[in-house]
Amino acid sequence: MKILSSYSDSTIKTTPAILAERAERTVYPISDHLINSIVGKFDSNTVILFSGSWRFNFNAVYIEHKGFQLATKDFHTNTLFVDPNNRSLFEYTLQKLKPKTLAILHSGTFLKYRNISDVMINLNQLKTFIDPQGKIIATIPHNRIDFNRLTTPISQLAKEISAESVEDSLVITV
Repeated sequence: MKILSSYSDSTIKTTPAILAERAERTVYPISDHLINSIVGKFDSNTVILFSGSWRFNFNAVYIEHKGFQLATKDFHTNTLFVDPNNRSLFEYTLQKLKPKTLAILHSGTFLKYRNISDVMINLNQLKTFIDPQGKIIATIPHNRIDFNRLTTPISQLAKEISAESVEDSLVITV
């Protein structure tokens, strides 16, 4: 058995088609009913964050992961590509855009499987980078939230965080 002593990045294939597949895996499926229930909350200065801009046709600015810039996806012309790990550039971009509404729609990049209190902390941190009278709308599938399903019904969880449950998702407005 041979053990690798080094690994070259040149062996990783990053063709546009492979990047498109990776981009698809960073978002969760979202229903038309859920989209229709939140689109009325958007305004003229909306930014959609890491949500798969090719899936939507909103009049908004889209921010997508920089790694998918060359993917064979139909990104909107008003899509900005930012590395979410470059926190200072990410925050600077949000400050410059100063959105009235920041929407995070079934995004695997932002809303990984984690505790709802952690999600709320992150949403409140993002609130500092948007318009002071603005709002953040986040949709999260129920199965991507870490909570005790045996003792806490989803309706109680939604009530505790002032969210609403639409189909199989929570709609959080901060």
